[in-house]
Amino acid sequence: MKITPSRLIVLLAALLLSLTGCSSPKEYFYTLSATTTPNLQWQTARNIYINPIHIPASVDRPPIVIQKTPQQVTLLEQRLWASPLKEQILNVLALNLTRLSQNPNINTWPQLPVKNTELTIAMQVLRFESMPSQGITLEVQWTYLDHNFQSISTQHEIIQEVASGNSIDALIVAHNQALATLAAKVIQTLPATRH
Repeated sequence: MKITPSRLIVLLAALLLSLTGCSSPKEYFYTLSATTTPNLQWQTARNIYINPIHIPASVDRPPIVIQKTPQQVTLLEQRLWASPLKEQILNVLALNLTRLSQNPNINTWPQLPVKNTELTIAMQVLRFESMPSQGITLEVQWTYLDHNFQSISTQHEIIQEVASGNSIDALIVAHNQALATLAAKVIQTLPATRH
């Protein structure tokens, strides 16, 4: 059977349509990052351990979660965290603390606490909200434990950062800024070590 030019165009169009229909939307992956720089007044050489961080189940998932209203969220199925969010928060917090205090003795899970750990930080993220064109809210509570794992004090902080734009990238930057602020609050509230 001879294929005419018009029939060839129809076949090519059908082929292109079938290929387009089979392709899935492109996925984008995001990471949080440390943004702090050394602060001489916060230098410390104490052995500090940060326990695994608990985060709300509503945001503990690969897709980035957008808070539409106080009662409604949206999962961005093509905008994904590159690794578990609670691990990213833990790692960024530890790196921010290390940079701020110039202290290489800040350890986290999966490494076990060193034998002479002076202070342990047990932290829970109560809110991790992202609202495009508005910004983010990070609400955190943490407890300082001494070398015998006895509670010394508990702190609570609500940190809000305005996003510089309407994009997901702007929200990630706002979260990075909030985590830098959190690290500064942790350093500022470090209790005296009990022996």
